[in-house]
Formats: sequence, C-alpha cells, structure tokens
Amino acid sequence: MLDAVLASAYRIDPAEYGILVQVEGATLLWHIDQERSVFILQNAIESLHGLMEKRKKVETSDQTDERELQRLRFLILRKIAAVKPDLIHRLFREKTSHEESKESIVNDWTDEAQAIMSVAADQIEKDPKLAANLAKQSLPFGLVDWAAGGVKDFV
Repeated sequence: MLDAVLASAYRIDPAEYGILVQVEGATLLWHIDQERSVFILQNAIESLHGLMEKRKKVETSDQTDERELQRLRFLILRKIAAVKPDLIHRLFREKTSHEESKESIVNDWTDEAQAIMSVAADQIEKDPKLAANLAKQSLPFGLVDWAAGGVKDFV
C-alpha cells in the first residue's frame, strides 16, 4: 500500500501535500530500505526547491506562500532530523566553499539547526544521551538561540 501511495504522490494537488506524502512515506520506509528512503527524500526536496523557485518567479506582494513553503521546509527538516540528522547535511547541502571546515560552527540561525534541536528537545526526557548527541550534531548547521524560543516561528 505504501508503494502505491508513493508512486502516485506526484499527482496530489496541491503539490505541498504530495511532498509531505513523500517525506512521510520515506520516514516510514527508513527502517526497511534506507537507500530507497534517501532517494524518495531527495525527490521530495527537489520538488520543494522547484516549487520555491516557481513561486519566487511569480511577482506578488503577498508573502503568505513563501512563509508556508518555509514552514513546509522546516517540517521536512524536522522529519529527517528525527530519522537521521546526518542526512540533513547530505540532502540540503548548499554550495559552500571547500575551504570551510565541516566541523566549524556557523554563526547564523538556521532551519537545519532548529530542526535538529527541536528533535533533541523532544528526546531530553526519554533519552538524554541521544538528546546531547543530537545537539552536538546541530552545531555545524548553525547556532540556535534556544532560550529565545527555538522554533516558535515554525511550529
């Protein structure tokens, strides 16, 4: 049944829902077939980027669409962080200078860091070691001013 849903996800309208179906399906599939799950996540992210580019080309003063796409992006980041935080770097890799160290801490507030820290916060009670590990993994993605509200703008 999951295969049938994933196969027809591209036909779902609006496209945002189709992207969400792909991400949910990929996270469900993760423990069974990681390679296929990564492929599905890559397709969903490419669809999201295509949708964002398409919407940028349309001149509008209404920023609601952009805000909704940012929320969708954050939701996808959070789902991926819950499955395997290292995938965020692999799937959302931006073109960066090769001189930058992978282990350096970015001084910006990033969605990627927020998503990983959000999952870490969820794990504090259940598994403090996992939460600490997730927090450490978030550092290369940027700083998160957790005391100032963490993910308040996206949740």
